[in-house]
Amino acid sequence: MMSDIFKIMIKNKSLISGRTKAYSHTVCIGLVACLQLAAIDTAIAEDSGAIDQLTEAFGELHIEPFESFIEDFLQNMREGQHLTQDDRERANRRFSSYFNELSAKHGVQSNYRFGEPDRTEFYVNAVKMAIIDPNKHGGWPVRSGISRMVYRNLQQQIKEEFDAYRLLSAALPALQETGNSGYAIKAFETLLEKDPFLAKHLVGLSAANLFNADWLIDHYLDSGRKDMARKVGEMAAGIDHWAGPKVYGELLEQLGNLDEAGAVFRRGFETYNSIGPLVDFYSRNAEYLSADGISNRQRLEDLGEKVFPEGMQKVMPPGFNDRPVNGVLIRTGSSLSRSYGLHAGSVVVAVDGIKVENLLQYNYMRYIDLQNKRIHLIFWHDGKYGEAAVWADERRLGVNLQDYRN
Repeated sequence: MMSDIFKIMIKNKSLISGRTKAYSHTVCIGLVACLQLAAIDTAIAEDSGAIDQLTEAFGELHIEPFESFIEDFLQNMREGQHLTQDDRERANRRFSSYFNELSAKHGVQSNYRFGEPDRTEFYVNAVKMAIIDPNKHGGWPVRSGISRMVYRNLQQQIKEEFDAYRLLSAALPALQETGNSGYAIKAFETLLEKDPFLAKHLVGLSAANLFNADWLIDHYLDSGRKDMARKVGEMAAGIDHWAGPKVYGELLEQLGNLDEAGAVFRRGFETYNSIGPLVDFYSRNAEYLSADGISNRQRLEDLGEKVFPEGMQKVMPPGFNDRPVNGVLIRTGSSLSRSYGLHAGSVVVAVDGIKVENLLQYNYMRYIDLQNKRIHLIFWHDGKYGEAAVWADERRLGVNLQDYRN
């Protein structure tokens, strides 16, 4: 019944659109009404006049515009409040509804095909969502093709009338797509003066998307402004994303503060279970003795014992026969992984000859020799085991991974 009603409402959108400012809002209202009123039955699916009845009853209702809805969350963050997971889920649900509204309005499923001004507004709101939930949205607003399409439009709008969110939104594609770090640096300094909250999140989104903020940190280091470089690092560390401590820790390491850097990397691991940057730091500085007299080599070994409670087990392909019980699942592949026979659904069971049973173990083995571009994998796919010696910068396959349990 509900699908029939929805089809009728789409078919008869001309009847609905005049009742509200946005047809898509009315569709949502009509669906809610259908759920709430027991008197509406399957007869509606055969009677387009029912649309008029629905609109008569509910047409004056109004769904809060997305911009107004999301501003409450952003204001809370500006006031120093930490959003809960429930807050983020509410925001994500409303963002999904917002996308569906625009998709219905323009008759397309791809955001870059939205007409203007909705396309640019959608992108700006996507960047706002990246502030609210950087783990979910921190990267895609920049990597998506929509950023290239709205970049010039945003710059023109800012020239006509300054808007801090638009400046933030323009700085990200300028940095990622055109390599225009000069524009991004000016945007940061303008935001630092006019809206420090967004200046912090420009750094944070750079960290979440690029996994560094070198474009800004190196600028200040090269200018002899170590205080500003450190301030940028502290901003990065303040975002709710595993890349924040990585950015700050690497800066402290570059400044020679290895004890402080180690503490930052450890906090990143404890907070986000992000073991890679910590392993890489220990490996790069293995012989360094911290103030407590413990070497990073020893810390790395101690960490390995925690990650591999049964010890590191050396394995060879003949040691695997049956379907794996656990390992690391490739959720979505990449052109690189597929070129080596690693596809979505493949399960990695060993890295460089060491058995891995979960993502934490996989990342330990990947990062312990990060400068070596070769990573050897044993994996299960399509009912049999295979091997692959992959060559990639930072041993990164460009795939989405998760723990696998059979």
